[in-house]
Amino acid sequence: MDYPDFPFRSPISYTHHSKVLEYLHDYAAHFNLLPCIRFQQTLLKISRVENGDNIKSGWLVKVLNQQTEQVENHHFDVIVLSPGRYSAPNWPPLQGLNLFSGSVIHSHDYRFREPYIDKRKVMVIGAGPSGIDMALDVASVATEVIFLNRSVTNFSSSNLPVNVRQVRGEIHRFTGPFSVSAKILEENGEETFAEFEEVDGVILATGYRLSTLGFLDLKSCGLVWNENEDTVEGIYRHLINISQPSMALLSVSKPTLSFPLYHQQVSFLSSTF
Repeated sequence: MDYPDFPFRSPISYTHHSKVLEYLHDYAAHFNLLPCIRFQQTLLKISRVENGDNIKSGWLVKVLNQQTEQVENHHFDVIVLSPGRYSAPNWPPLQGLNLFSGSVIHSHDYRFREPYIDKRKVMVIGAGPSGIDMALDVASVATEVIFLNRSVTNFSSSNLPVNVRQVRGEIHRFTGPFSVSAKILEENGEETFAEFEEVDGVILATGYRLSTLGFLDLKSCGLVWNENEDTVEGIYRHLINISQPSMALLSVSKPTLSFPLYHQQVSFLSSTF
């Protein structure tokens, strides 16, 4: 999972997120990246401009400087975007949420297991890597974890704690202050419903969407965002803008092994731009 030019030294495979953050801080310090970063800037809009009055062809970038509270315009010949796929949570439709008195968060907002100490039941929805990590983490402090996953493949995880109950299905609706109805997929393919009581918390490990491109003027950039597929069309090798090759988009492909992929993309760009 590490960058090839900066090894991640950890004796265990499933490393706590705090150690990953520490690794990124160490990476930035090692390569002296902080002086190259402008913090407290909100990106408002990126658009393509052509030769005109008092301006040459290039990229117009509008940002809000949070320190001065002023909107600033910057002009660049080349632009590289790295919006990533892990900042915009994918929230599934949640019926009856107003009836529920427990906590409901997305994995994006999960930080510590302490809020789940002595909780009766915590439901983790989604069995990707983050879902498994959080189920294990929460199981160490909660009485029981309901591990809910509809995926036909890679459903059953072995060697889980005894207080983790795996259920093949998906959330249907919230039915009361601490109750959740789930649609269960039986082994014979039939669907049934089950009611889970005493649920004090729900964690949605339901992935992310590439919805952080709202700042991009897609028409002037020559790109198309396929919202249904959650992909950007018009990119060579999932990287170079075909219509405007002075723009590159890192980290928009899926699924990814993030850090090694980013390293390869940057290496390709360094020989291109």
